[in-house]
Amino acid sequence: MNGRKKLTVKSKEKIKQLVIGLGVLSIVAGTYLLTKGGTFMETYWSIFLGIILIGSAYTLPNEKHD
Repeated sequence: MNGRKKLTVKSKEKIKQLVIGLGVLSIVAGTYLLTKGGTFMETYWSIFLGIILIGSAYTLPNEKHD
């Protein structure tokens, strides 16, 4: 053993849920800024970041069991 712990499937699922949660939060924040009169760039980047986070969560590699 090289001392490194492999990420278990359970911890990977938690990470995926966390990233999706951050993405949703970012989109909600962008929508809130949009309704409260935030600048275009603030709202655009907030929503864009949320979409990227959610997309990256779904493209994370899933390890297959041997």
